[in-house]
Amino acid sequence: MDKNKIKLEKSKIKTSVIINQQKVSNASKLSRLLPIQIITPDKGFIVNGTPKNKRSYLDWGVFHVKPETVKAFKDYNKVLKNINSLLGKNQTNELDFWFLELAKFSAVINKNRLDYLQQLKETLFSDQIKSLDTLINSEEQFNYEFLSGWPKEVNAINAQNIYQYLQKNTTLLLRIKYLNYGSHKANINFTFGKRNECFFSRGEQKTLSIIFWLAQVVLLINLGVKPIVLIDDLSSELDNTKINIILQHLKALKIQTFITDISHNLATIEHIQPTIFQINRGEITLQK
Repeated sequence: MDKNKIKLEKSKIKTSVIINQQKVSNASKLSRLLPIQIITPDKGFIVNGTPKNKRSYLDWGVFHVKPETVKAFKDYNKVLKNINSLLGKNQTNELDFWFLELAKFSAVINKNRLDYLQQLKETLFSDQIKSLDTLINSEEQFNYEFLSGWPKEVNAINAQNIYQYLQKNTTLLLRIKYLNYGSHKANINFTFGKRNECFFSRGEQKTLSIIFWLAQVVLLINLGVKPIVLIDDLSSELDNTKINIILQHLKALKIQTFITDISHNLATIEHIQPTIFQINRGEITLQK
C-alpha cells in the first residue's frame, strides 16, 4: 500500500506477514497499513447484531481514525481482568487502585468512540452517501444512538465520575463477582423512523448495515486512508436495483473491492467492467 510493500504467506500451519522485507508479529501494524472492511453474513450484520459484533465494527473505525485508542483498549482489558479476578476472590485491598485505572482508560475509549460516531453521523448525512438513499426508498430517517456501557447517570467520558460510581457500588460488585458495566458492554441502538432495529426485516437489516459500513469507508477515504472492501454473497436479500446502486457507489469511491456471489446473473455487474474470477472445486480461474 502506497510506499509500503506487504507480503502475506499462508499455509495450513502458519501465517506470516512481511512488511518492507521485515516479519511482523503485531497484527495491528498490518491492519493500520491495510484497512479491510469485511461485509459478510457469516460475521453478522451490524444492524440488529449482537453488542459484541457492533463493538467490533465500531472499534474497527475508531482504530483507523484514532489509532492511539489501541493502547487504551489493551490497558482497559488488562485492568478489567484484574478487577474481575479480585471480585471473584472477594479481595478488596487493591480494588481502589484498579478502579482508578479502569476509569481512566474507559473515559478515553468512550470519548474516542463518541468522537468517531459523530464524524460518522456527519458522513452518513452528507452528499457523499446521498446516492445510497434510494436503497431504502423511504422518508424515514436511519439513525443510531451510542450506549457507553455505563448507567445513564454516569458521565462516561469523565474518569472521576466513573471512578466514583465504581466506589459507590463496590459492595454490589463483590456480590455479583464481576464488573457488569463498562466499555466492554457498549452498544449501538439503531432506528429507522420510529421503529427499533429488532422490528426490521432481514432485507432492511442488510441494507441499513451496508449503508453504515460504506459510511465508515467514506469517512476513512475523507481522512486520506483507502481501505479495501470485501463483500461476501452480495445478492442475497437484495434485488438487482439495490445491487446496482451499491456497485455504482463502490465504483465511484475508486477503491479496491472484492465481491463474492453464488448467483450466475453476471449482467447485473458487467456494466461496471469488473475483473471476474470463477471458483470451481477449489480452483480459481479468470473468466474472459
